[in-house]
Amino acid sequence: MVRYKDRRGYSPSYIDGWICSLYPYDITGERNSLKRIYYQHKIPPEVIHVPMKLAIIDPGKPDEKYNCDIYSGFFGLTQDSKTFNLKPEIGWIMTKQPLNDNVNSQNDFIQEKSREQIMRIIQGLS
Repeated sequence: MVRYKDRRGYSPSYIDGWICSLYPYDITGERNSLKRIYYQHKIPPEVIHVPMKLAIIDPGKPDEKYNCDIYSGFFGLTQDSKTFNLKPEIGWIMTKQPLNDNVNSQNDFIQEKSREQIMRIIQGLS
């Protein structure tokens, strides 16, 4: 997370600065302070995961059904080389569920995908 140093120094117990504005609500729906967030465990995940079933129905052919996952949220940041402004990259990805348990969490899934793949997907959506 992002922290800035004030007169008292850094503290590992909270996050502050511009990053707080990206998390206006905690995981229970309560409003966060936009200046400082003290309970980092209450911040919702940057990427959420939702399992779903996909059915492809084509008349005259047997239905195809797949167990799928949708991952949606903040996938990273890009920086403008002239202004140095940061822009959150928000998008979604739908995948077939893995046949085995190699992907244990959404973080493992994201780490397995290369940054280029994710950026291509995000750019294709905008």
